[in-house]
Parts: sequence; C-alpha cells; structure tokens
Amino acid sequence: MHTTGIGGICGVFFACLLIWGVDTRLLTASLFLIAGMIGSSRLVVKAHTSGQVYIGFIAGFIPQILPLFFYMLSRK
Repeated sequence: MHTTGIGGICGVFFACLLIWGVDTRLLTASLFLIAGMIGSSRLVVKAHTSGQVYIGFIAGFIPQILPLFFYMLSRK
C-alpha cells in the first residue's frame, strides 16, 4: 500500500506534466525521490521483496496515467 499510494500521486503529477504541460518538474522529481525512499525503506526492513515494491508502484502509477492518456487521444 505504501508504494501504491505514492505511485498514484506520482502518476497524477507526471500526467499533469506530460499531458497538460503544467510545470510540475520539481514536484514530480521530488515525488519520485520520495517514492524511492519509501520503496527502499520497505526493502531495508524486509517487509517486502523488490518485486512487490515495483509492482506496487506500477499498480498506483498506471491507473492514473491511462485514463488521462485515453482522454487526450479522444480529444484529437
């Protein structure tokens, strides 16, 4: 749940950056850094495997990007 949550937040701000051109570069980079720290902390305490951390992030990130991507395709 930790990396899924931060993955979703990263997805929203990444979509704002790519799709709408909103300048969220610094915030997006900071969020990705925080996501790495969260993922690393889960690995250090041996609460998850690296695969679980990656899948958790992707499970949060992709559902935020895909609907916005398809929305932009439909508007062209």
